[in-house]
Amino acid sequence: AGEEDDFLGVHGLHEYRGKFFPHLVRSLINMADAAPTGIVLDPMCGSGTALPEALALSCTALGVDLNPLSVFISRVKCAVATTPPTFEERVTTALADFDLDDVDPEAVWPERDLEYLRRWFAESALAEIGAILREARRSEPVVRDFLLVCLSNIVRSVSW
Repeated sequence: AGEEDDFLGVHGLHEYRGKFFPHLVRSLINMADAAPTGIVLDPMCGSGTALPEALALSCTALGVDLNPLSVFISRVKCAVATTPPTFEERVTTALADFDLDDVDPEAVWPERDLEYLRRWFAESALAEIGAILREARRSEPVVRDFLLVCLSNIVRSVSW
Protein backbone atom coordinates (compact mmCIF):
# COMPACT_ATOMS: atom_id res chain seq x y z
CA ALA A 1 0.00 0.00 0.00
CA GLY A 2 1.35 3.38 -0.97
CA GLU A 3 1.00 6.77 0.67
CA GLU A 4 -2.04 7.50 -1.50
CA ASP A 5 -3.89 4.53 0.03
CA ASP A 6 -3.61 6.13 3.48
CA PHE A 7 -6.33 8.58 2.40
CA LEU A 8 -8.93 5.84 1.87
CA GLY A 9 -9.63 5.55 5.59
CA VAL A 10 -11.43 8.91 5.81
CA HIS A 11 -14.19 7.77 3.49
CA GLY A 12 -15.75 5.54 6.13
CA LEU A 13 -16.02 8.38 8.62
CA HIS A 14 -19.70 9.12 7.97
CA GLU A 15 -22.51 7.18 6.30
CA TYR A 16 -23.50 10.17 4.22
CA ARG A 17 -26.17 9.12 1.72
CA GLY A 18 -25.38 9.27 -1.97
CA LYS A 19 -21.63 9.50 -1.73
CA PHE A 20 -19.32 8.36 -4.51
CA PHE A 21 -17.04 5.35 -4.31
CA PRO A 22 -13.52 6.66 -3.63
CA HIS A 23 -11.99 4.44 -6.32
CA LEU A 24 -14.39 5.83 -8.92
CA VAL A 25 -13.48 9.38 -7.97
CA ARG A 26 -9.77 8.53 -8.05
CA SER A 27 -10.23 7.04 -11.52
CA LEU A 28 -12.06 10.14 -12.77
CA ILE A 29 -9.35 12.44 -11.45
CA ASN A 30 -6.72 10.25 -13.11
CA MET A 31 -8.69 10.23 -16.39
CA ALA A 32 -8.87 14.02 -16.26
CA ASP A 33 -5.06 13.93 -16.11
CA ALA A 34 -5.02 16.33 -13.17
CA ALA A 35 -1.47 17.50 -12.55
CA PRO A 36 -0.11 17.26 -9.01
CA THR A 37 -0.28 21.04 -8.84
CA GLY A 38 -3.74 21.10 -10.44
CA ILE A 39 -7.03 22.17 -8.93
CA VAL A 40 -9.96 19.79 -8.46
CA LEU A 41 -13.29 21.57 -8.00
CA ASP A 42 -16.30 19.68 -6.69
CA PRO A 43 -19.29 22.06 -6.96
CA MET A 44 -21.61 19.71 -5.02
CA CYS A 45 -19.11 18.06 -2.71
CA GLY A 46 -21.55 16.28 -0.42
CA SER A 47 -19.50 14.53 2.23
CA GLY A 48 -16.30 15.24 0.32
CA THR A 49 -15.25 12.04 -1.38
CA ALA A 50 -13.45 13.86 -4.21
CA LEU A 51 -11.62 16.26 -1.94
CA PRO A 52 -9.38 13.82 -0.01
CA GLU A 53 -8.80 11.93 -3.27
CA ALA A 54 -7.55 15.12 -4.90
CA LEU A 55 -5.35 15.84 -1.88
CA ALA A 56 -3.94 12.30 -2.07
CA LEU A 57 -2.82 13.12 -5.61
CA SER A 58 -1.21 16.39 -4.42
CA CYS A 59 -3.86 18.53 -6.10
CA THR A 60 -5.55 21.52 -4.59
CA ALA A 61 -9.08 20.51 -3.57
CA LEU A 62 -11.99 22.95 -3.61
CA GLY A 63 -15.51 21.91 -2.69
CA VAL A 64 -18.79 23.69 -2.07
CA ASP A 65 -22.20 22.50 -1.00
CA LEU A 66 -25.43 24.05 0.24
CA ASN A 67 -25.74 21.60 3.13
CA PRO A 68 -23.79 22.81 6.20
CA LEU A 69 -23.38 19.22 7.44
CA SER A 70 -21.84 18.26 4.10
CA VAL A 71 -19.38 21.11 4.29
CA PHE A 72 -18.45 20.20 7.86
CA ILE A 73 -17.91 16.51 7.02
CA SER A 74 -15.85 17.48 3.97
CA ARG A 75 -13.64 19.81 5.99
CA VAL A 76 -13.09 17.20 8.67
CA LYS A 77 -12.26 14.47 6.15
CA CYS A 78 -9.70 16.74 4.49
CA ALA A 79 -8.22 17.77 7.85
CA VAL A 80 -7.95 14.16 9.01
CA ALA A 81 -6.47 13.06 5.68
CA THR A 82 -3.74 15.70 5.91
CA THR A 83 -3.03 15.44 9.65
CA PRO A 84 0.25 13.85 10.77
CA PRO A 85 0.32 10.16 11.72
CA THR A 86 -0.03 11.08 15.41
CA PHE A 87 -3.71 11.85 14.82
CA GLU A 88 -4.93 8.41 15.91
CA GLU A 89 -2.88 8.67 19.08
CA ARG A 90 -4.31 12.13 19.80
CA VAL A 91 -7.88 10.84 19.36
CA THR A 92 -7.15 7.84 21.59
CA THR A 93 -5.73 10.13 24.28
CA ALA A 94 -8.75 12.43 24.08
CA LEU A 95 -11.16 9.49 24.37
CA ALA A 96 -9.26 8.06 27.35
CA ASP A 97 -9.80 11.37 29.17
CA PHE A 98 -13.56 11.45 28.52
CA ASP A 99 -15.85 11.75 31.54
CA LEU A 100 -19.09 10.27 30.27
CA ASP A 101 -21.23 10.92 33.31
CA ASP A 102 -24.58 12.12 32.01
CA VAL A 103 -25.17 15.85 31.96
CA ASP A 104 -28.35 17.84 32.32
CA PRO A 105 -29.48 18.53 28.72
CA GLU A 106 -30.51 22.03 29.81
CA ALA A 107 -26.84 22.77 30.51
CA VAL A 108 -25.94 21.85 26.92
CA TRP A 109 -28.72 23.21 24.70
CA PRO A 110 -30.93 26.30 24.80
CA GLU A 111 -34.61 25.63 25.55
CA ARG A 112 -35.67 26.19 21.94
CA ASP A 113 -33.24 23.49 20.74
CA LEU A 114 -34.23 21.15 23.56
CA GLU A 115 -37.87 21.48 22.60
CA TYR A 116 -36.98 20.17 19.14
CA LEU A 117 -34.49 17.53 20.32
CA ARG A 118 -36.96 16.05 22.80
CA ARG A 119 -39.17 15.14 19.85
CA TRP A 120 -36.35 12.97 18.50
CA PHE A 121 -34.54 11.64 21.56
CA ALA A 122 -35.34 10.17 24.96
CA GLU A 123 -34.14 12.27 27.88
CA SER A 124 -31.54 9.61 28.76
CA ALA A 125 -30.14 9.73 25.22
CA LEU A 126 -29.92 13.53 25.41
CA ALA A 127 -28.00 13.26 28.69
CA GLU A 128 -25.53 10.83 27.11
CA ILE A 129 -25.18 12.86 23.90
CA GLY A 130 -24.68 15.96 26.04
CA ALA A 131 -21.83 14.28 27.91
CA ILE A 132 -20.15 13.29 24.64
CA LEU A 133 -20.56 16.82 23.26
CA ARG A 134 -19.14 18.36 26.42
CA GLU A 135 -16.06 16.12 26.28
CA ALA A 136 -15.53 16.44 22.51
CA ARG A 137 -15.61 20.22 22.80
CA ARG A 138 -12.71 20.06 25.28
CA SER A 139 -10.47 18.45 22.65
CA GLU A 140 -8.13 20.21 20.24
CA PRO A 141 -10.01 21.48 17.14
CA VAL A 142 -9.17 18.72 14.62
CA VAL A 143 -9.91 15.98 17.20
CA ARG A 144 -13.07 17.78 18.34
CA ASP A 145 -14.40 18.07 14.81
CA PHE A 146 -13.54 14.44 14.05
CA LEU A 147 -15.44 13.33 17.16
CA LEU A 148 -18.42 15.52 16.25
CA VAL A 149 -18.62 13.95 12.78
CA CYS A 150 -18.44 10.50 14.37
CA LEU A 151 -21.21 11.47 16.78
CA SER A 152 -23.29 12.80 13.88
CA ASN A 153 -22.93 9.43 12.19
CA ILE A 154 -24.12 7.39 15.17
CA VAL A 155 -26.74 9.71 16.62
CA ARG A 156 -29.43 8.37 14.27
CA SER A 157 -29.21 4.99 15.97
CA VAL A 158 -30.40 6.47 19.28
CA SER A 159 -33.14 8.67 17.85
CA TRP A 160 -36.81 7.82 17.62
